[in-house]
Amino acid sequence: MVLVGLLAIAPPAIAQRPTFLLDPITDRDQEPLVDEAVVDGDRSLTSEEALELEASLDDLRQEGLALDQLGQRDAAYEIWVRELRLRQFLGYRAEIEALNWLGQRAFQDDRTTELRAVGDRLALIEAMALQEPDVDLDLWITIARTYETVRKKDEAIAAYIRVLDYSRQQRDAALEQSTLQTLGQLYLNWFDYSDAAATYQELVQILQRQGDRAQEAQALENLAYAYEQDQQYLQAIATQERLIELYTADALERTPPGQINQVQVMPVPRLKIAIANNYQALGRYDRAAVNYQAALTAAQLSQQFGYASDALRQLAELYKTIQRFDDAVVAYRRLVDVEQQSYSVYGMMRSYDEIGRIHRDRGQIAQSLAAFEQALRLARQLGFREAYFEQQLLSLRPPRRPVRVPEVLDDLEDGLEGEDNETP
Repeated sequence: MVLVGLLAIAPPAIAQRPTFLLDPITDRDQEPLVDEAVVDGDRSLTSEEALELEASLDDLRQEGLALDQLGQRDAAYEIWVRELRLRQFLGYRAEIEALNWLGQRAFQDDRTTELRAVGDRLALIEAMALQEPDVDLDLWITIARTYETVRKKDEAIAAYIRVLDYSRQQRDAALEQSTLQTLGQLYLNWFDYSDAAATYQELVQILQRQGDRAQEAQALENLAYAYEQDQQYLQAIATQERLIELYTADALERTPPGQINQVQVMPVPRLKIAIANNYQALGRYDRAAVNYQAALTAAQLSQQFGYASDALRQLAELYKTIQRFDDAVVAYRRLVDVEQQSYSVYGMMRSYDEIGRIHRDRGQIAQSLAAFEQALRLARQLGFREAYFEQQLLSLRPPRRPVRVPEVLDDLEDGLEGEDNETP
C-alpha cells in the first residue's frame, strides 16, 4: 500500500493536495513530520522547517539501516519509502537523490517492486521537468544518472542523448565531450558495442581537433575494444595502429634528442599482440605471425617479459593451428628461455610439456622423452603434476622383457653341469 502511495507522489509545483502522504486506508491520520497546512498544499515549508525535515529524514534513513542490519529488511524498506515520499517537500533534487539511493539499495537487494516504483516515479518527475519553460540542465543530468542507478538502460540513454543534443545546440564543447564519454561507457557496460563504437568515433574526432592526446588515447582504447567485441576486426586493427602512432609520437616528444634511439614505447607489445589476435580472427595467419614477432621484439627490448611470454605462446599456438610443428617447437624453446629470464618455473614446465606432446604426436620418441624429462624435473621442484609427467614417460619407454625364473634356474644348472665335466 505504501508503494501505491509512492507512485502517486506529486512535486511541490503541482497545485493539488498531495494525498500520497496519507495511508490510503486510514486517510484521517496525518504525517507527524509535516505540518497539515503543508500537506494540504495551503503553504510551502519555511526555510527552518525544511532544515528540520531534512534532519528528521536523515534520522529515518539511519533507522532503516539499523533495522536492515538486524535482518528486518521489510520494515527497513517501509521506513525508506516513507522517507522518499517526504523528500518531495524538499524539492526535485532532494527527492531524486533519495530515489537514487533507494534504487541502488533495491537493486542490490533484488527488490523488484521497489525498483520498479522508483523508476516509474523518476519517469513522472522527468516528464514534469521537461514541461518547464527553462532548461534545468543539472536536473536533466541527475535524472539520467538516476536511470543508470536503477538499471533503466533505454531511459538513461534517451536522457543522456537529450543532454547531448542540448550541448550541441548551445555549442558547449566540454558538455558534449563529457556526455559522449558517459554514453560510450554506458553502451559498453550494457554490451551495446555497435553504438559504443559509433559514440567513441565521434568523441575521437572532437579530441583530435582539440589536440588532447591523453584523452584521445583513452577514447581510442575504448573504440578498439568496442570494435573487437563487435567483431569488426579490421577497424580494430586500424584503431590499434593509430594508438601505436600516438603513443610513439608522445614518447619521442618527451625524449631528449640524444636518446631517441633508446626510446621504448611501453604499450606497443600489448597492442601488437592485440593486432595479431585480430588478424588471426580474420584468418590472416601470416600477418598474425608477423605481429606476434614484433610484439616479442618490443617486449624484450623493454624487458616486459610477461608480454614476451604471451607473444611467444600465442605464436606457438598459431603455428600448431596451421600445422607448422617445427616452428611451434622453436617458439616453445624460445619461450623456455623467456620464462627462465622471468624465473617462471611453471612457465618452463608448461613449455616443455607442449614440446613433448608435439614430438610424441609426430612419433619422435627420443625428443619427446627428453622434453618430458625436463618437465618432470621442473614439476618436482614445484611439487605439481609429477604423476602426469611420470605417466607420459612411462607410456613412451618400451616395456622391458620379463625374465622367467625357471629359465634362469635351467641356465644355472647347465652351467654347473658343465663345470663338473671339465677336467681340473
